[in-house]
Amino acid sequence: MGMIPQGYTVNNFLTDSDAFFIKTDVPNGMKNFVRAAIKTSMEGDFDTGNVRYKARERYSFGWSDPRGLFGSPGA
Repeated sequence: MGMIPQGYTVNNFLTDSDAFFIKTDVPNGMKNFVRAAIKTSMEGDFDTGNVRYKARERYSFGWSDPRGLFGSPGA
């Protein structure tokens, strides 16, 4: 019927077969902030020859307008 212009996506991690969720086009709906950009580092150990690597980044997710997402719990 063309009611969802960009089509739809199936999320296999949601296990309820008759529940659905629709992300709307309301401004400032869902939010995603990068709180700390990725920072990498490495350190070598002279005695063992091993090298240690690390990476760290932080995110924050939320919403500003509850009309940004519509859903049905199913049956």
